[in-house]
Amino acid sequence: MYRTIIQIAVIFFLSAIIGCSPTQHLPHLPDLDKLPLLSDPYKIEVPSETVLAERHPNKVPPSLIHFEKDIKPILDSRCVVCHACYDAPCQLKLGAVEGIERGATKTKVYDGKRFFAAEPTRLFTDALSVEQWRKKDFFPVLDEQVGDSEAALSDSLLYQMIKLKKDHPSPKKGLLPESFELENYRELSCPSPDGFLDFKKEHPLRGMPYGLPGLSREHHDTLTKWLEQGAVFTPTKTPSAEITALINQWETFLNQPDKKSQLISRYIYEHLAFGHLYFSDIIDKTNPSQPPFFSMVRSQTPPGETLKIIATSRPYDNPLVDNVYYRLRQVEETIVDKSHLPYALNQQKMQRLKELFWAPAYQIQTLPQYSPISAANPFKTFVDIPAKSRYQFLLDNAHYFIANFIKGPVCWGPIALNVINDRFFVVFTNPDTDPVSNDDHFMRLASPVLNLPAEMENHFNLAAAWTLYAKQQRAYLDKKDTLLEKNNTRYNSDLIWKGNGPDGDGALTVFRHHNSASVLKGFIGDTPKTAWVIDYPIFERIYYLLVAGFDVYGNVGHQLATRLYMDFLRMEGERNFIHFLPGKHGQTEYQRWYKSIPPRLENYLFEKNLITQKKTPSNPETNHKKPQLLQLFAEHTQAHGKPYNTYPYRSTAQSQVVKTDPITQRLYPLTQSKGKQLRHLPDVSYLRIKTNVSKSDRVYTLIKNKGHSSVHFIFGEDLRRLPKNDTLTLVHGMIGSYPNYIYSVPLGEVDDFLKKIKGLKKEKNAIAFNKRWGLQRTHVKFWKEIDWLLAKNQTIYGVDAGQFDLNRYLNQ
Repeated sequence: MYRTIIQIAVIFFLSAIIGCSPTQHLPHLPDLDKLPLLSDPYKIEVPSETVLAERHPNKVPPSLIHFEKDIKPILDSRCVVCHACYDAPCQLKLGAVEGIERGATKTKVYDGKRFFAAEPTRLFTDALSVEQWRKKDFFPVLDEQVGDSEAALSDSLLYQMIKLKKDHPSPKKGLLPESFELENYRELSCPSPDGFLDFKKEHPLRGMPYGLPGLSREHHDTLTKWLEQGAVFTPTKTPSAEITALINQWETFLNQPDKKSQLISRYIYEHLAFGHLYFSDIIDKTNPSQPPFFSMVRSQTPPGETLKIIATSRPYDNPLVDNVYYRLRQVEETIVDKSHLPYALNQQKMQRLKELFWAPAYQIQTLPQYSPISAANPFKTFVDIPAKSRYQFLLDNAHYFIANFIKGPVCWGPIALNVINDRFFVVFTNPDTDPVSNDDHFMRLASPVLNLPAEMENHFNLAAAWTLYAKQQRAYLDKKDTLLEKNNTRYNSDLIWKGNGPDGDGALTVFRHHNSASVLKGFIGDTPKTAWVIDYPIFERIYYLLVAGFDVYGNVGHQLATRLYMDFLRMEGERNFIHFLPGKHGQTEYQRWYKSIPPRLENYLFEKNLITQKKTPSNPETNHKKPQLLQLFAEHTQAHGKPYNTYPYRSTAQSQVVKTDPITQRLYPLTQSKGKQLRHLPDVSYLRIKTNVSKSDRVYTLIKNKGHSSVHFIFGEDLRRLPKNDTLTLVHGMIGSYPNYIYSVPLGEVDDFLKKIKGLKKEKNAIAFNKRWGLQRTHVKFWKEIDWLLAKNQTIYGVDAGQFDLNRYLNQ
C-alpha cells in the first residue's frame, strides 16, 4: 500500500517540477538532451550536389547493382526488421531511400525522462532534404564525398557495420552471452563515422545485424558491391494513370470549397491521418498483396500543384496558413506491421461518406478555430456535425480505429498498455438506440466536461490536471446517467451494435503483449477477465487521447497525463459492461477487477468509484452472468473472427472444441494451459508446424495473457502480477508486430511438444524445450525460418500484411 502511494507521489512531484497550472502555457524551451556535446569531435558535412545527383540518376546503367531488385530485398528482410518506425535504433530507418540518406542520430525519440518536448524528426515531414537533416544532427551512413570505390566503403558507416559483423560473427549456437544488451530501453551507442574506430575497439560484437546471425556471403557481397559503386538508387516510381485519376477524384472530393465540406473534410482527415490508404477497386494485378499506399496530409497547395506539406505535431494543430488542402501522398517506406493501418478507398466508401456527412441537413455558419483548448476537444470542434454520423463513421471502421490506438503515431503503444488487461472483449453501443451516442443536444451540453490532456500540450501540473479531469469525468457521468434514465434505457441486446456483417467489426478482442498489443475481429479465446462496451464519447476520446492528440516527442508530463486519463476511459467502458449484468453479478465482477487498491487511495484517485456510480434502471433479458452475456453478444454481432479464431467463443470450455482440421484439433490442449506452467513462455510466440511440403506448413500464434490484480498504476506492475491466473490463447496465423520467439515443430513431434510444454514450470525444462524446438538467435537456419514466415505472412494477410519486427526477440 505504502509503495503504491509513493509511486503516485513521484508522479505528482515530477509534474510539479515540469508543469504549471492547467490554464497556463509555458514558452517552448529547448530539449536539453538535444544540445550538442562540445566534446564531440565529429563535424557533420553536407553532401555535394554532385554526389546527390550521381546517386539519383534518371536511369540506372546495367553495369550497376540495381537497388530496387537487388538491394531493397536484402535491407527489408535483414535490416528493416529492426530499423523502422520511431523505435528504429538511432532513428536509422532503412525502409526508404530518404531514410538511408538521412542517416542516424544519437537523439532518442522515446524518452520518458525529458522535461521538455523534443523537436520532431519525422521522415518525409520535418525535413525534406539531406541538408536539412544534417542541421538536425543526423549523420550519414553512406559515403557523401566524391571519391574512389575504396573511399566509398571506408567512409560508409553502413559498410563498416556489416563488415564488423563479418569479422566478428555472433556465436554459432546456444544463447548469446550477457554482453549482448537486448533490453527495450538499452543505451544505444549510435557511433558517428569519425567515432567508429573507437566503437569497433570497445564493441567488436556489435556489428549488424545486431544480436542476430550475419548476412550470407551472397548478401554481403551484393551490398558491398552496391556501396562500392556509389550507392546508386533506383528512380522513384510514379503512380499509374489509373491511380493518378483516382487521386485527383478523391482530392477534389476532399477539397470542396463550401464551409460544410471544409468541416467534414477536416474531421475525415484528423481520423485518417495515420492510415495507409489504398484504392481497393484497382488492386495492382502484378502484386495484389502490396498495392501502392498513400497517406492523407495537409498541404499549402491545392490539388494539381506540387504538394507542400504542413508539418505540425498533431493533425489538428494550427496550420498557420489561410487555406488548407487535403492531399494524398504516396508512402515510400517499406510496410511494417507495427505502423501499418490499411484503409480502403473505393466508390462505395465515397458514397458512404456522402450518406453519413453530406446528406443530413445541417448548416455551418462559422468554421472552428485551431486553438489547443478547442481543437483538442472534438466534441467542441465538430459539434455541428451530427453525433450519430460521427459515431457511425467510427463504427464502420471499428477495427481500424481500435488498431490506431495501438499503432497510430507511436508504432507501438507503451503509454496505453499497462492501463489495460492482457486480453479483453469489446462491443459497441447501437447508434440507433443509444441516446448518449446520437443525441446532439446532449453532446453539445456535455462537450465542456469532455476536455482532454492534449489541450495543455506539453505543459502540465499533473496533480492539478488529474483533479480537474476527475471532477469533469464525474460531472459527465452524472449527465450521462440522467440522460439514460430520462430515456428509460434498457440494457439488452438492442443496445448493442450488430456490426457490419458476419466476421465484421461488431465484436473485437484486444490483446496486450507487455509493451505492444494487437486487436482482432471476433471474440478470441475463453471468457476474459474484463470486457468493455464502448459508446461514441468513449470511442472519440480514446482516439483523440492516444492518436490525434498524442505527441510521441512530448515531455514526461504529457505522457503521464495521457496514461492517467486513460484510466477514466477504461473504467467507463468497463462500467458500461457491468450495467448489463444484474446487480449482484455486476458487483462481483467489479470486486474481481479492482483488487489491491486501498479504499482511501481509490476514493481520492478515482473520485469515489466512478465505475460504481448509480445505474440507470435496466431490464436485463435474463439473469445473465458474464460468460452467458458475452455469448449473447457473440451471437448478436455474428463476429467470429475468421481467419484468426481457432475456436469460436463459447461460454464454457467444454463447448469450445469444434470441428476443425486435424492439426488444429491436435493443438487444442494448448488452450487449456494456465498458471505457472506458462512461466517461461514468451508473451507472443509463433508456432510453425512443419509438414513434408513447406508450402503446406501451418503457422499459429501462442499468446500468453498475464494475470493482474488490477491495472490502475503506471508503476509497480510486478507487484500486481498474478501468475496463477495466466492463460494461453491459440490463434491462427501470425499475430503481433513483435514476435518474442519462434518455435518450429515437425508434425510428428506435436504430441511430444504438447507434453513438454506442461513441464515449463522449471527453468531447466524450458532451456531444453527451447534448445529442441526454439529458433534461438544463433540458430544456423534463423534467417531461412524468418524468410518463410515473412512470405507466409504476406500470403495469408495480403494488403493487411507488414514486416514484423525483431527488436523484442528473446535470447532464450
